[in-house]
Amino acid sequence: MNLLLSNVLKNPQFCDWFCGVTDGDGSFSFSINKRKTTIWNCTFKIGQSNANLKMLYFIKSNLGCGEINLKSGKNMSEFRIRKRDILINVIIPIFKNHFLFSTKIFYFLRFSKALEILENSSLTSKEKHKALENLKKTIPPLNYLSPNWQNHNPSNDWIYGFTEAEGSFFLTLKKKSAAGEQRIVHSFELTQKLNKEILEFIKKKLKIKSKVQKSKKGFYKLETSNYRALLKIKEFYLNKLKGIKSLEYKIWARSLNYKSNFPKLLKIQAQLRKLRRFEFKATTFL
Repeated sequence: MNLLLSNVLKNPQFCDWFCGVTDGDGSFSFSINKRKTTIWNCTFKIGQSNANLKMLYFIKSNLGCGEINLKSGKNMSEFRIRKRDILINVIIPIFKNHFLFSTKIFYFLRFSKALEILENSSLTSKEKHKALENLKKTIPPLNYLSPNWQNHNPSNDWIYGFTEAEGSFFLTLKKKSAAGEQRIVHSFELTQKLNKEILEFIKKKLKIKSKVQKSKKGFYKLETSNYRALLKIKEFYLNKLKGIKSLEYKIWARSLNYKSNFPKLLKIQAQLRKLRRFEFKATTFL
């Protein structure tokens, strides 16, 4: 077995977490090189805001490969792998030994097929080009369900990774009550564009009573402000997150102690908003 892959697979917790992040913010793509129209490029990448560079470096460190690219003027960064031998010998085996539960599995399988075509020495360049063009046209049906649901469920580590990408720990200002008082409540939210089944699973796992809702923009959302549910969520994620979400969680979790302190919570709410814009240092919270 490839030594690099062997070292990665020795850490199944990371691999599950990595799958969760990928289900949230990863992508598998292949396209024709614009400068050299006879060459196809394959890319695996995970995009994040610059505030979450810590998570991308955590991924790079654990995989032992890949590069991090900061997009000029866009406040976005991405971890990516383009080298075909690493894609074949490291990335593909990880997702074959661990599991994707969103529509990303369709694109992973298509990506795997693209690499097989490119590595097939019995095909001419013209035949490869035609096969890849046809493959690229394939898309999943709207009701596509990951085949991994048939025999597996997301692990806790997968949920932690998915939350790094699609979760949010925040405070929200409620409208004035009949008595004219304002209040701030703690909330937890997960979103997903296509795969409602993921949120339904996590809802059951975390014993959240709120329903999975579909927003006006067309994505699914699971949100709760129930205090008992939030205490369980606090316990579930304790010391489990790796990127900027870990700091967001710490601020949010500690602020649960100030449940009735409106001025204090208003200040913490502002800190969390600054954190998302990467405007304050980690040492300034609470």
